[in-house]
Amino acid sequence: MRLALGLAGKGRGTVSPNPLVGAVIVKDNVFVSGGFHAAAGYNHAEINAIENAEDKLGSRLPKGLKLYVTLEPCSMHGRTPPCTDALIRNKFSEIIISVLDPNPKINGQGILKLRQAGIKVRTGLLQKQGEKLNEIFFTNIQKGRPFICAKTAATLDGNLAAKTGDSKWVTDRKSRMFVQKLRFDYGCVLTGINTVIKDDPFLFPRKSLKNNMAEVFNKNDFNGIEKTFLKKEILVNEEDGKKVKIHCFNFKRAIIDTELDINADSNIARTAKHIKTIIFSSEESIKSKAEKYNLLLDKGINIEAVNTLKNEKMLDLNEIIGILFNKYEITSVMLECGPGLLTSFLKSGLIDKFMFFIAPKITGGNNPYSVFNELGINKMYESINLKFDNIKKIQNDLLIEAYPCLQE
Repeated sequence: MRLALGLAGKGRGTVSPNPLVGAVIVKDNVFVSGGFHAAAGYNHAEINAIENAEDKLGSRLPKGLKLYVTLEPCSMHGRTPPCTDALIRNKFSEIIISVLDPNPKINGQGILKLRQAGIKVRTGLLQKQGEKLNEIFFTNIQKGRPFICAKTAATLDGNLAAKTGDSKWVTDRKSRMFVQKLRFDYGCVLTGINTVIKDDPFLFPRKSLKNNMAEVFNKNDFNGIEKTFLKKEILVNEEDGKKVKIHCFNFKRAIIDTELDINADSNIARTAKHIKTIIFSSEESIKSKAEKYNLLLDKGINIEAVNTLKNEKMLDLNEIIGILFNKYEITSVMLECGPGLLTSFLKSGLIDKFMFFIAPKITGGNNPYSVFNELGINKMYESINLKFDNIKKIQNDLLIEAYPCLQE
């Protein structure tokens, strides 16, 4: 099952809106083959494992095979046929499952169908690992919204920048390169207009950290910028059985810009025809800045009108997250924003996970660029508690993965 979990992870960044799934076939406790779900619309993990076994053993598989799979096999016909049918047809003797599928259309039905066909089924093997593997998919199903991961890069004393605002660079090169992979895996970066105005970022996953991108592509209106995209090459089976390589890049940028203040000549605006870009603004600002609104539309930007909260200038974060999920089919989001927006998400209870990059640097107090803004916490017992899940060193930095604890 550990091998199946590892195989499943190879689908990160390409399987959305589907779950990550890995499968391993054994015969008499000896490994036969493995497979994983590589991209939505293509073979599921079980089918890839079966086809790999057929390549090795022939088209008529022997009886007595066992399958270890990280998620309950599907029993319904979607973009692809049900995996349970293939398992029954190939007369597997036993299926060992890590986690049940939370989708109410499948939950338990795959197991029932297999058992009715006389196949032994066991569940719950490495269940916690299986649930963490698909934390995005489980959040999509159970909460009806994207999984939200907040990424910060701060000094040891908790500052995002020096008190002048200079932030290049807080963390080491290897950490910043790792962030490119995280952007690809999550598929969407969400930030606020203050970050866009201050840094004029590109905010897409890049395959290198060369800082002269604007100089190189500026003359040609950023044509050819696709060469810098971090893409994933995957091998998939077409309907005719042929294996083909495809290059996956399905990334989106989202900016919360209440008053539609984005500069039409910003790097975000100028690259919007190459990278899907969504701006959330108030209806009042869109109406009062109609000329700018139309100019941004011409640049390929999607602009969504969102309600503001009562007695506040801030847009409704729940509405924004709902639009990303329901209209743009975004299943996971990485927050890369300043302390104001990050604090608003935290107060709204919308952060599912934190990725804290901590650099061994000290910039001192009296700094307006601390990780979070005022939270109204006066007593230690009022603190927001986190659970550290994993800590690792990247070059000279630390990366702490943490989850908010459920408040009692």
